[in-house]
Amino acid sequence: MEKFYDSLHQFDGNDLRLFFYNLLNTVDRYCKDGSVEEKKLAEGLVNILQSQIEAVHNHKLQINELQQYVYLVFSLSDAGSLKVTLSEIGKRELCQILAFNELFSVGPISNLDTKTGQQNRLFWLTENDGDFSYDPEHLLVKMVEVVKNIPENKTIVIWCADNAHDQTGLRFVLHLLRDRKQPVNVVNVTELFNTTGLRNKEGFNPYFSGLIDREHFQVIVKMYYEGVPLDPNQRRRYESEWLMLSNFFVDSRNPICDHPDLSR
Repeated sequence: MEKFYDSLHQFDGNDLRLFFYNLLNTVDRYCKDGSVEEKKLAEGLVNILQSQIEAVHNHKLQINELQQYVYLVFSLSDAGSLKVTLSEIGKRELCQILAFNELFSVGPISNLDTKTGQQNRLFWLTENDGDFSYDPEHLLVKMVEVVKNIPENKTIVIWCADNAHDQTGLRFVLHLLRDRKQPVNVVNVTELFNTTGLRNKEGFNPYFSGLIDREHFQVIVKMYYEGVPLDPNQRRRYESEWLMLSNFFVDSRNPICDHPDLSR
């Protein structure tokens, strides 16, 4: 059995899906056209698979009940840092982390909450951004639907810093959540780093969360993991600013980083 465990550890998500799909096809073939022994084997495997599916489903339900907070971040690296830090302070099981894999300071952002706008951005990035890579797990269309469908009983916490990418993403997410009745919390790590009196060894202002020393980042997460409630007036202002930005920055010919409200 150790050989099989070792093989599974070498598989990525796509490999595991293919492995499971092929297994189901084999079981189905045994059930329909197999010998007596193969049909008995298939029946046993069906029972095992069904029980495991139910166990995984129940486990997901238990995790969902424990997760009080839904974190929204704007890079996979920020998501990874949060997961590690939350584990270190014993809060990981309370938080679901959803990450956009976008660079909102580059490319067209008009109508990003629509399929047309999402397709236009995808086409533009494919043709004009040499570093762009297609990531089916974090497609913008998928993230938009996930954000819109966050249950009202979950506390949303948006994590950002003072840079054009995060600040544009913040306004976009608040636009997506414009019909949400519950308050939205925000953690601006740049602002909190400065207001709590923390200092980097290098002495510069951390306009990206990755520029904050690990021990200082842990202090911020520990103090503000519940988020800071966003003032309703500020929330409406951000929503309005998104409409202005998305209408102005139709394509990359007007760099977002040049906008006075976002270039910090």
